[in-house]
Amino acid sequence: MKKLVLVGIGLFGMICSSFAQEKESEKSKWSYTLQPRLGLAKYEQSGLVTLNGTFNAFDVFLTRKIAKNLDLTSGVMFSTFDANYTLAGESARLQNDYVQIPLLLGGRISFDEKSDQNLISMRVSAGPVASFLARQENQTTAVKAKDENLGWNFGILTQLTVDFRISNRSAVYFGLQGQSDFTRIEDNGSENKIQQASSILFGYRGTF
Repeated sequence: MKKLVLVGIGLFGMICSSFAQEKESEKSKWSYTLQPRLGLAKYEQSGLVTLNGTFNAFDVFLTRKIAKNLDLTSGVMFSTFDANYTLAGESARLQNDYVQIPLLLGGRISFDEKSDQNLISMRVSAGPVASFLARQENQTTAVKAKDENLGWNFGILTQLTVDFRISNRSAVYFGLQGQSDFTRIEDNGSENKIQQASSILFGYRGTF
């Protein structure tokens, strides 16, 4: 999972460098986002009761403005679900590492439209998300089992953020994110999905 994060950040850096070479005077419709998330989730898996656990992540997004207050966002989300449970009277721990790819349509509402600065705005985004279960680890006091490349499933993602512009090309923000899967990952007769996840997010948004 660490290798995937490093590769993703490296590719993102290359993209940033290529866009940064554009003329300063040209107003870009592209922006990038770096976003940590902290949250909780309910998880379903065959043979287990519904598990409650943490659902934390780091996201890297690219956004393309398509109208005055509308944009499209996609990128990579590196997410981890972590939960403790009891199996046959013994304490156990489950950890799932996901690579997720969303496609979000976003709308922006400014709180100071009369000002040229637009220092504070609210953004609402929603769209589908594809989730790849890159690794699953089950651990008890006696046994540690690990599986990789377990498959894909799909869900819906929603975000609500409040943005604070700190310069002409950058902003910081905080907000909430929700996720619910509507298909299951199937592997060797086992099925699983994130039933529902809620996260607090904060991040940095910059314009190329």
